[in-house]
Amino acid sequence: MDGGLCQHQRPRGHPRPRRQVVPDLAGDARRALQGRDHDLRLREHHRAGQPGGLGAARRRQVAALLPGAGPDGERRRRHRRPRAGVVGAGLQGEAPQRQGMRMNHCTAPEAPKALHFEECHGVRVQGVTLQNGQQQHLTFTRCSNARASFLRVASPESSPGTDGIHLVNSISIHVNDIHIATGGACVSMVGNCTDVRLRYISCGPGNGISIGSIGETPVADRLEKIEVDTMFIANTSNGLLIKTWQDGCGYARKVKFANVVMKNVSDPIIIDQYRSEHPIPCGSTAATRTVAVEKIDYVNIAGTSASKRAVTFSCSDVVPCRQVSLKDVNLKRLSGRGASAYCRSASGKAAGVVVPESCLAGARAAGVEEQ
Repeated sequence: MDGGLCQHQRPRGHPRPRRQVVPDLAGDARRALQGRDHDLRLREHHRAGQPGGLGAARRRQVAALLPGAGPDGERRRRHRRPRAGVVGAGLQGEAPQRQGMRMNHCTAPEAPKALHFEECHGVRVQGVTLQNGQQQHLTFTRCSNARASFLRVASPESSPGTDGIHLVNSISIHVNDIHIATGGACVSMVGNCTDVRLRYISCGPGNGISIGSIGETPVADRLEKIEVDTMFIANTSNGLLIKTWQDGCGYARKVKFANVVMKNVSDPIIIDQYRSEHPIPCGSTAATRTVAVEKIDYVNIAGTSASKRAVTFSCSDVVPCRQVSLKDVNLKRLSGRGASAYCRSASGKAAGVVVPESCLAGARAAGVEEQ
């Protein structure tokens, strides 16, 4: 109470505060899960002209956070440790350009990120629209206890490397109620990331959810306690991806993907431990170390695959994938024909209805994809 005013009263002549409107992406994700057998569509198309659900008059530009604000502004952003939040903002960049392109034997400078938080604790980002970023749109680097919700992220499908949300060496990051349509991964994470929760996300087009590339540097990468729950993924080149480098070190473990609906997704479920700039033949003894992948759960995953192979577990002979579980997974080809599964050096269990049939060692003898 202030000056004798009750909580529901306001001073005479004081304008009524405007109410922020945000998209109901959580409701969309829930409806997609409830109706996945007869309709794998989200009602996102009618929001194409409504970025983040916020009217143009209600969006404000955050000039201090826009890329290209000058070297002084860049230094301030790089060393800033925000603890408050960014609410109801709209950020828009130029059309993305291919990173690292060479012109006349010169390398173009690295493209800027749209909104970047570094060494932050307790930051909150809510109701923000990020559009046409030249690289990652929203990045958390060495952050902890960060939250991002009710966002809309959009860039052309043809723009490479424009990840929606990118996590690097961060702890306790919770992301929910997001619509992401970019040319890169919807959400990607690298380095050491722990306690990451992604919920109520609409993803596509782009590269789906990407955990990796793990082991790309000499320092061990450790990613664990990752939970992805209630998602709709459509028209992406990957669905749920874990990728590691052959000669890297570290691990990815305690990862759970649950309640995911997919539509026209190439490689819906994939673990790939054979990423390398200098490929080593599969099974070669030259691969003396690799990133461990274990305790990976897939629960209630359904939808359509754009490719014949819907499930791929391509794991290392040196450090096989262990304790991989499939429960109530139903993935069919977009054409209606049966999809296939491929396993190499992967063991685990299967429960409930699993389509295509599990090839995990322990659930069934490890299989080779039919030619």
